[in-house]
Amino acid sequence: MPLILTLLSFVLVSNLVAAEPTGSTPAAKPNIAVLSFSGDETVTPQQLAFITGEFASELSNSGVFTVLDRNRMDDILKEQGFQQSGACSSSECKLQMGQMLGVDNLVVGSMVRFGPNYAFRVEYLDVATGVILKTVSFEKAGELHQVYRRACAEGAATLARFVRFTRGDAGVDSAAVVVASKPADASSVTTLVLPKPVAPAIAPPVVAPVPVADAYKRPGWKHPVGLGLVAGGVACAVVGFLQNSAIATERDAYESAVFATGAEADAQWKKVTDAQSGRNLFWGIGAGLLAAGLVVEIAF
Repeated sequence: MPLILTLLSFVLVSNLVAAEPTGSTPAAKPNIAVLSFSGDETVTPQQLAFITGEFASELSNSGVFTVLDRNRMDDILKEQGFQQSGACSSSECKLQMGQMLGVDNLVVGSMVRFGPNYAFRVEYLDVATGVILKTVSFEKAGELHQVYRRACAEGAATLARFVRFTRGDAGVDSAAVVVASKPADASSVTTLVLPKPVAPAIAPPVVAPVPVADAYKRPGWKHPVGLGLVAGGVACAVVGFLQNSAIATERDAYESAVFATGAEADAQWKKVTDAQSGRNLFWGIGAGLLAAGLVVEIAF
């Protein structure tokens, strides 16, 4: 019985270590600059400048990015002798601009009229490598004054959700549960090897037998209490395992949904973290009950 309790405790503690803490320190916000959006002849330069500012505001309000102020961006480019204009459409030109601004990433957008719809395309670039990390494309039906706010909110929310996952804020169970999942690489499996008993080098001293009348008697409550604690610990562990399905459901809803604002995305994300906290709470209680059962079986 003590050996079984020890193995159960080892399994549960291993899962607690594998699960990432929900209160971990988030990664630093990426410093970004939003370049002036481009458009076809149906959109005036003044409208493009306004939409660019609106998109930058949505990104800043998401709380995921540190957005360089538009006026400050113009001042830096002027100090560097670089004039931002519509002619700067090549990747090299954009990356040069990002390096001058000293940001980590650039946001570049464009919009075109297709019949009754406006098509929007936003690219999220890595200034250091020139790689396009994320592209967001969508269409909105209606006139420009009717669709631009929803387009900016949807595009910014999608980029914010992407950055949350790539920098590890998601708190998603990438490690999963060791007992319930099959490892992708056999080399990652940790094998518990119990040491073989070794005969003592010195013979133990001879101990006189204890009279039966003076022998220690096992308390009658020991076994029922120990079993009860173990059963409670196992039940909590099982509930914690089942909670993983709720976490996966909320996470899938977060990944597949399209949010109009950053607040809606944060509300859905809170459901994911609440489910994770509930799972970890059950696992913590289960570990405590198993440890208590082990103490009862061994110490008394």
